[in-house]
Amino acid sequence: VVAIPASCLVITLLAWVWSRQELISLRQEIDHIQTIMAANNNLLTQTINAETGVRGFAITRNPSFLDPYNEAVSSLPQALTNLEQLLQDDRHNTDKAQEIRQWTIQNMDLLQRTVTTIAAQPPDNLKSPELESLFYEGKPKMDGLRNAIEKLNNEEQAILDGLLEERESVQMATTRAFWFTAVISIFGSWAAIYLFRQVDQDLRDREERLQESTSLLQAVVTNVVDGVITLDEFGKIELFNPTASEMFGYYPYEVIGKDFDRLLHRPSNEDADQPEHFLAPGHSWQTTGKRQDGSTFPLAISVSDMQLGDRRLIVIMRDMTEVQRTQESLQARATELARLSSMLTQTNAALENRNRELEQFAYVASHDLK
Repeated sequence: VVAIPASCLVITLLAWVWSRQELISLRQEIDHIQTIMAANNNLLTQTINAETGVRGFAITRNPSFLDPYNEAVSSLPQALTNLEQLLQDDRHNTDKAQEIRQWTIQNMDLLQRTVTTIAAQPPDNLKSPELESLFYEGKPKMDGLRNAIEKLNNEEQAILDGLLEERESVQMATTRAFWFTAVISIFGSWAAIYLFRQVDQDLRDREERLQESTSLLQAVVTNVVDGVITLDEFGKIELFNPTASEMFGYYPYEVIGKDFDRLLHRPSNEDADQPEHFLAPGHSWQTTGKRQDGSTFPLAISVSDMQLGDRRLIVIMRDMTEVQRTQESLQARATELARLSSMLTQTNAALENRNRELEQFAYVASHDLK
C-alpha cells in the first residue's frame, strides 16, 4: 500500500528532473545554434544590402542609396566579432568564422573602392570600364561569402536537426515514464483499495470476535459465584462484578477507578514475610477483606494476567467465612472425637486392669478350691 505510490512518486520525480535538465540543456544548445544561424543570415543580409545600395548609388548617384552601405560599415565589425565569439568553442567552426570574416572584409573593401570610384567619376559616366571591372570582381567575392555562410548554416542546421530529434526523444521518454507511472498508480490504487477492504473486513471480523469474547467474558464474570475484578496497569479497579459488589457492599461505580487496597484490611501486625508486590500474576494468598461498613471477613485471592491491549490483571476473590466456619466446626468435632477417643482409651485400660484382677481372683479361688 505504501511502496507502490511511493515508487510511482519517485519514478515521476526522477523522470521530471531528468527531462527538465535534458530539455534545458537542449534548449540552450538549440538557442545557441539558432543565434549562430541568425547572426550568419544577418551578416549576409547586411552585406547584400550594402552591395545593393552601392549599385543603386552607381546608377542614380544619389547618396541616400549608400545608407545600407554606411550602416554595414559601422555594424559588420561587431557582427563578425559576435559570430567569432559564438563559434569560439569549436575549432572547426572558428576556422569557418575566419573564412567568413575574410570574405566579408574583401567584399567591404571592394564596395569601398567602388564607392570611391563612383564618386570620382562624372555623373553621366555609367559605363566606366573601371567600374564594370569592380562590379565583375564583386560577384565571386559575394558568392564566396554566400557559400561560406551557407556551408556553416548547413552544418549548424544538421546539428540543430539532431538536437530537435533528441528533444523529441526526451519528451517521448518522459511521456512514456508518466504513462507507466500512471498505469502503476492505477494498479496501486486498485491494490490499495483491495488491501484496505481486506484489512477493514479483517478488523471487522476481529472486532466481532472481540465483542463476542467480551460478551462471553462479561456473562461469565457476571454469573460466576466468586468475586471478580480487573485491574489496569496502575492497579486501579476497572471491572467489579455483582458477586464482588455483594461481597464488599459497594456499588461498582463507587470503586471503579479506585485502588485495590481499599478492599483489604491490612493490620500493622500482619505477616511481614508477605511479598510487597502481592498482585503478581499466579500469586494466591489468604487475607482479610474489608466491607464498606468496616466489617471484616476472611478472603482468598488469586491473581491472573490478561493481555487485552494494555496489561490487565484479573483478581478472583472468595469469601472464606463459611469455609472458615466449617473448618472451625470440623476442628471442634475433631477435638471432641479426640477427647472421646482419649476417654475410651482410659476406659479400655481400666477394663483391662479389672479383667486382670478377675483373672487373678479366679486363679486364687480355683487354687483354694483345689
